[in-house]
Amino acid sequence: MAKVPLGWRLRKRVWTRWQTLRFRLSKPQHIGAPEAHRGTIRSIPMGRKWRKIPLRQVLVYSRLPRDEAKLGMRIFTRLTLLLDRILPQMGKDLPEIDANIDKALKFGLTRGYRKAFRAPVVPAELPPDPDLGELATASPYSVFLARNPDDGFVEWDFRFFGDFEHHRGLRSLAVRVVFSESIDTRKLTAQEIHTADQGVVRRGEPGWREAKRLALCAATTHMSLTRHYGYVHLVSGDHWAVAARNHLPADHPIYRLLWPSLFNSLYTNHAITRGQMLPGGDFEHMFSLTHAGLMACFDTMYGRYPIAVIDPEADWARRGLADAKFDCRSQQNLMELFTLMHDHASRYVDAYYASDQELRADPAVAAFLDALATLIPNGFDGLAGDELTRDGLARLIGAYIYEGNTIHDMAGTSLWDYQLWADRNPTRVYADGRRVPVDVFQRVINNNFALQIKRAPLLADYGEAALDGEGRALFTQFYEECRALQDRYDQAPAGPWRMEPKNLEISMNG
Repeated sequence: MAKVPLGWRLRKRVWTRWQTLRFRLSKPQHIGAPEAHRGTIRSIPMGRKWRKIPLRQVLVYSRLPRDEAKLGMRIFTRLTLLLDRILPQMGKDLPEIDANIDKALKFGLTRGYRKAFRAPVVPAELPPDPDLGELATASPYSVFLARNPDDGFVEWDFRFFGDFEHHRGLRSLAVRVVFSESIDTRKLTAQEIHTADQGVVRRGEPGWREAKRLALCAATTHMSLTRHYGYVHLVSGDHWAVAARNHLPADHPIYRLLWPSLFNSLYTNHAITRGQMLPGGDFEHMFSLTHAGLMACFDTMYGRYPIAVIDPEADWARRGLADAKFDCRSQQNLMELFTLMHDHASRYVDAYYASDQELRADPAVAAFLDALATLIPNGFDGLAGDELTRDGLARLIGAYIYEGNTIHDMAGTSLWDYQLWADRNPTRVYADGRRVPVDVFQRVINNNFALQIKRAPLLADYGEAALDGEGRALFTQFYEECRALQDRYDQAPAGPWRMEPKNLEISMNG
């Protein structure tokens, strides 16, 4: 690696120490009973709330509720933005990272980072020359598998990225990977990669390895931008909190069921949005899209939001995989976790409503669901059934709880073990073949490190949030079932692809 200017090295030291300080100051949150609501929270376009983030379709909260308007968080957020103006994280014409990824990581993962948190672990499915079929079935990117309705092939389809402006000199992320299915081995094999720049590259042809890197670049970009920030934070995190606070009293049993997952939702979005979405923010400098491209991408993907993504069984069917001829370890893992959340919600709803008729007679639940269906792009789309039932409500709530803990970890926190291996899972691919510069790589490291902050663990008893003794017992049962699944997982080896209760937070919230 060429010599890195001293001035940028000093700025790097400031930023890594700032991130380490934030990591050490953050403590797991205590979630007790909620306080009574005050006032109504409106939903407005993000571009009206922050004019330098000109999103027109994406709706966000109009104000922070009193219990989430925490002075320390707001001061720290402002200081972070100020620091980035005074000491920008990015440099000019900086050298590429070392060709040896271990040396590049040694340069980027400072002593402070290594003392505060573990080093990344390269997944077995992500060797220097990865098998996309393995990654498609045992990695976070499994959620992008779908059967193309036109030709019947199983695919990753990221061709929509071609609609959005990329930085000059970067390869287009408009990529489609076509897989074949083996009935005998029940495995997927990547056969073709369709690219915007080089056409179709087939397995074994020159350029195949580079085409795989581009496909993984598209996958990790879509995971971070759309599946994590767009769908978990902007849709689930924001809209469920606004609808619940506006229409469910704090002492309502359904509000208490939701409360551990709702806690600090808007606070968290407030803390992260500007640092990632403003011009010059994390997303613009980590990934391939320009700021204008990012804005168009977020508005477009928000408008296409399918609520089935929060329910792994419904989503598997939505993606045309109900008759899949291959095994998908990630899907099995996600279904095991979803079952825990769904069973918990079902027991709870049944405990407080003796019948569907009793549930339909509750005006607060009806108002909450009407507001939520209006806020969520494309509504419930049949996920909760055609009419309000206990089963439908429990499935919807179980899916929301699962989205906030399992998918949030998979689409965000777990990428520490994927995106830092820039030689095989890059966040940018340059047309001339050069590696990412040190400032881009450092921004990726800093951002992923920030995602490791501990919030509130899934493996805890949240009975204090309950309305009464019956609710407390149900929260305790949920904890015990999560603990039992973890005990089973502890008996078998696993890689970073597997989401486990011991590593999950109760929600996306800081």
